[in-house]
Amino acid sequence: MIRGFYNAATGMLVQRCRMDVITNNLVNAETTAYKADSLVQGVFSDMVLKRINGYGIRTIGTLSVGTKADGIVTSFAQGNPEQTGRACDFALNGDGFFVVSTPDGNRYTRNGGFSVTSDGYLINADGYYVQGQNGRIHVGGDGFSVDQQGNITVNGTITDKFRIVRFADLNALTKEGGSLFSSSEAPAADTQTTVSQGYLESSNVDISGELTDMMAVTNMYSSNQRVLKMIDGTIDKAVNEVGRVF
Repeated sequence: MIRGFYNAATGMLVQRCRMDVITNNLVNAETTAYKADSLVQGVFSDMVLKRINGYGIRTIGTLSVGTKADGIVTSFAQGNPEQTGRACDFALNGDGFFVVSTPDGNRYTRNGGFSVTSDGYLINADGYYVQGQNGRIHVGGDGFSVDQQGNITVNGTITDKFRIVRFADLNALTKEGGSLFSSSEAPAADTQTTVSQGYLESSNVDISGELTDMMAVTNMYSSNQRVLKMIDGTIDKAVNEVGRVF
C-alpha cells in the first residue's frame, strides 16, 4: 500500500517536470533557432526482496520503487529558413554553429540574428562579438554581403569568413540561454554547412505535438493524483477504523 503511494507520488513529480519542459518549448516556439527539449524518464533501481526462514535466505524477486526524471535531451533538428531581407540576418544550412566571444569564453549558436555596432563590428543579440577566421568581424555597416561559403565581402573585397564549427557529439552541448550553447569538447571546423544571408532559422518546436503531449501529461498527472487520494483514504481507514476495532 505504501509502495503504491510512493509510485503514484513519483509519477506525479515526473509529469510535472515533463510539463515544465513542454511549457518552455511552447514559450520558445517563435524564438529564432530554438532547439526543443524532451524529458528522459527512468526508474529508480529495483530492490531485491529476500525471504529468511529456517532453510536460509531465498531471493523472491525485485521490487520497483517508482519513476524519476533522468535528464533533458535537446533535439538539434534544423528549423525552417525564413526570409527577412536584412543584411545582418543569417541562417545556417547544415549541422554547424556560429561562434561568439563571451567573457566566459567562446559560445556557439544557430541564431544568426546579428547587428552592427557603432564602430562596425558584427555582434549577436546579447552584444557578443561574432567570430570570423580573423577574430572579430568588421563590416563597417550594412553594406556588405556574404556568400554561401560564409565569405564576407566589404566594398567588393573579401575581408573575412564566418568561423563555423561542428561537434562530433551534440550531447556535449549545454544550453546557456539566449540561444547560446557551451561545450565540454573542442569543436572542429565545418566546411559543409552553408550560409544564407537575409534568412533566419525558425524554431524546431512541433507545436501540435507539444500540445498533444501536454494533454497526455495532464491525464497521467490526474490519474496518479486519483490513485494517491485512493491510497490515502485506504490508509486513513486502516489507521482510524480498522485499528479501533482491534
